[in-house]
Amino acid sequence: MKLEALREWITEPVAIQIATADETGTPFSVRGFGIGSTATELHVGVIDSQARELLEVMRRTRRIAVNLTHPNTLLGRQLKGPLLRIDEPSVEAAHEAVAYFGRFVKALALLGLTPEQCHGMFHAGSTRWLRMQPDAIFDQSPGAMSGRAL
Repeated sequence: MKLEALREWITEPVAIQIATADETGTPFSVRGFGIGSTATELHVGVIDSQARELLEVMRRTRRIAVNLTHPNTLLGRQLKGPLLRIDEPSVEAAHEAVAYFGRFVKALALLGLTPEQCHGMFHAGSTRWLRMQPDAIFDQSPGAMSGRAL
């Protein structure tokens, strides 16, 4: 799947939720911080302290789903596909997470939220990129069409 067709969903501001399931189907999900792409690969940032269980499960199952939602419209997409790689934590990923959160808080201000109200969503620290290759996309916007394959 060429990610260029999804440019509007990969462009900030976008809320990022990363999910997987273990071998028994138990779900694990965390908020993502930072997003980028190449022609065929999506990468999302995850803060280690918020994602220990999720990372353990992903290392075993190699499954990933990423929900992208525009906070001002609630229009969303879910991307599924194989997990290509879990990067080691990096200073670059940690800096991008902090910068992403700053930009996201500005978007939430348009909804009337203050930085103080958003503070609990973010914990700075060791951050890494999860890299995936989306091969399925679903509508995740609220309403009757939610879950529909696109």
